[in-house]
Amino acid sequence: VANKINIVMIEHFLLPDLIVDKYSLEKRVYDQYHTWGHFGTGRFKFYTGDADNETLDIVDSIFKDADQIISAVAYNLVNPHGIIGPHSDYGRGCAINIPISGDFKNSSLDSYEYTPPVKVASPAERFKDIPESRFYPHSELEAQLNYEVPICFDTRDPHGVTNSSSVARFILGVTFNEEFTVSSLNTMYKKGQLLK
Repeated sequence: VANKINIVMIEHFLLPDLIVDKYSLEKRVYDQYHTWGHFGTGRFKFYTGDADNETLDIVDSIFKDADQIISAVAYNLVNPHGIIGPHSDYGRGCAINIPISGDFKNSSLDSYEYTPPVKVASPAERFKDIPESRFYPHSELEAQLNYEVPICFDTRDPHGVTNSSSVARFILGVTFNEEFTVSSLNTMYKKGQLLK
């Protein structure tokens, strides 16, 4: 009898009608990314940077009651052939990742099994307070999800990114207040209560 493989995908939903001016955001990213802090080294190095005022204005123009439901907005860069290993984000909850630039057909959001985490304070450049994350070095990859439109998932679940392409991958991450779940945001989205 063959073993059955049980694939568990991180809870998520896609937002195909969340449209942004990618050219404007891409230009902004390329102008700023060299000033961002980073986590990790080598192939596992990735960059993150706070959104500027113009980007915050764009986010405010997209989401209803943005100032009441959104807790953070930041850019993220994964280098060509880069990997963000299994982790959960500290101080973040559910987020919508908006693809800005890259080969998203050949990069993925990775879902990992839950195992006891290791707390890590990553060495980072230009952070006033070094963020702490939970890393899951003993977790097995459960599934990989390629997406080319915005996606909502819970960053508190073990996840990572694999960029299998030869170009950098940039996203804009919009994090929601702690009380929001993937399910509640999906309900708001379907009822027309999330996007303007």
